[in-house]
Amino acid sequence: TRMESEALAYLRDNKIPELLENITSLIVFNKPSDPRKFIIDYLEDLKNARDGIKDPKGLFDEDNLLALFRVFDRSNSGYITLAQYKEGMKYVRVETYNENPQGAENNKISSDTFAHECLQAQKHSFRAFKQ
Repeated sequence: TRMESEALAYLRDNKIPELLENITSLIVFNKPSDPRKFIIDYLEDLKNARDGIKDPKGLFDEDNLLALFRVFDRSNSGYITLAQYKEGMKYVRVETYNENPQGAENNKISSDTFAHECLQAQKHSFRAFKQ
């Protein structure tokens, strides 16, 4: 029906499914003792991130991202391929990211580049939520 279509468009336009998915993932990952306070704090962080006041807390911090990088870097070479980089971005659950990071031309993305690009993509995704 028209009403359902409008409701779905509203949810999509305001990225409500992504917001709820992020909140759920963070709660499962962090297991806060007070989930309601955690959600309120998270939403305040999102607002501050959107307004450029401070960076948001993502699901993955730099240590987590470096550990994820090591999973992809099975040979311990210090580099991953562009395909692995893109797979890592899927794992971090970001849709918009730099698809041509430093090292892509040689198919050798370093851990620093991977972590930096993931953190930037997380920040971008938080700023995309509307008020």
